[in-house]
Parts: sequence; C-alpha cells; structure tokens
Amino acid sequence: MKSCLQRSSIRKVERNMKSLNLVTKKLQKQIAETDERYGVQIKTLQETLQAQEEKDRELTNVKEAFNGLSLEVNSSRKKMDELELELQTSAGESLKFEELHKEIGLHAESETKRALEFKRLLEFAESSAKEMEDQMACVQLELKSLYEKIAENQKVEEALKNTTAKLSTVQGELDLSKSKCKKWSRG
Repeated sequence: MKSCLQRSSIRKVERNMKSLNLVTKKLQKQIAETDERYGVQIKTLQETLQAQEEKDRELTNVKEAFNGLSLEVNSSRKKMDELELELQTSAGESLKFEELHKEIGLHAESETKRALEFKRLLEFAESSAKEMEDQMACVQLELKSLYEKIAENQKVEEALKNTTAKLSTVQGELDLSKSKCKKWSRG
C-alpha cells in the first residue's frame, strides 16, 4: 500500500517535472524570440538616433550659414540706404545746377550720368537683397523640415525608452518564472 502511494507520488512528481520542463522550454523560447525582436528594434532605434545626430549637426551648419546670410543682407541693406541717399543728393544737385547754371550743361550732364550710375548700383543692390531674401526663405523651409525631423526622432527615442521598459518587465517576469521553476524542482 505504502509502495503504491510512493509510486503514485513519484509519477505525479515526474508528470509535474515534465510539465515544468515543457513550461521552462516554452518560456526560454519566448525569451529568445523577445530578445531577438527587441535586439532588432534597439539596433534600428540606435541607427535612427545616429542619423538624427548627423541631422542635428547639419542643422547647426545651416543655422550658422543662415546667420552669415542675415549679416550679409543687413550689410547690403545699409549699402542700399547709403546709395539711395547719395542718389537723392546727386539728383537734387543736378536739378539745382540745371535751374541756376544752364550754361554749365556739360557739368549737369556729368552729374546726371553719375546719378544714373548710382541708380544702377541701387538696382543691383536691391536685386542682391532680393536674392538673399529668397535664400533666407529656402533656409527657413529647411530649418522647419529639420525641426519636424527632430520631433519625429524624439518620438522614436520615447519609443526606445518604452521598449526598454517592456524588456525590463519581461526580464523580471522571466526571473520570477525561473524562481518558481527552481522552487517546484526543489519541492
């Protein structure tokens, strides 16, 4: 009778051990799959992060170029204002000479030529300023695009943090399962 009970208990223990072994193998397989899946995700996120860092460097270069263009535009505007003032002064002098000294026609003609040259320079300066403003608009569009990409990469970084937290939770569950398995195998 005692022997039958012992055999029955041994069979139960053996069944429990087999069941426990199956569960352990299944958990190990799931852990391996999870490790592989998260490993791929982490690698992808790291590559994305590296690309973002490169874009951040590009953004810094673009900002520096943008600042340089701003200085050039301001300088061109100052030159344009100076040329406009000089043109107004020259045109005023030309009118006075025509009214007061018609006999000095050659001198007035020279002043008119000078005024036209200043006007040509002013138009050139205005054209250059317009080109620089167009370049600044393009740079601003690029900056906007880069800021949007930075925001996307911040979302990716958040996803990486969440994935790492989930992996930590799964690791905790695995450790708990291993602990239970050890207890069962001892019991």
